[in-house]
Amino acid sequence: MRQVDTIQEHLLTLKQIAERISGLDFHEEDSVLLLEKLQARQEVLQEEIRSQKEHLGREFSIMERGLIQHCIDLEKRNISKMQVFQAEMGSELNKLKQATLSRRHYQAAYAQTEGYFVDKQR
Repeated sequence: MRQVDTIQEHLLTLKQIAERISGLDFHEEDSVLLLEKLQARQEVLQEEIRSQKEHLGREFSIMERGLIQHCIDLEKRNISKMQVFQAEMGSELNKLKQATLSRRHYQAAYAQTEGYFVDKQR
């Protein structure tokens, strides 16, 4: 197999991986693990493409540039999707922190007097 064909195959694989990442539901724990594996595979493919391109000493063809641009567009959408998810999770964490602080504050407001709990806030 020619190295030019290998570069094109790697670019097609990168495109498929980006499309797979686009379909992941980050609310599922298994999706996060799969995301890590897919991103690791992306890194390996990108490095292989770089080294093969340097070895060939040529520019990307028009078809290859089209695949690269499509991958970049997919990655931008994936990044936006991940940022939205990150913001959602940050909001949920803040709610949990506030609930914990409120619970601690309210529990600390009680004192025991002769077998009865009295709310110090009253």
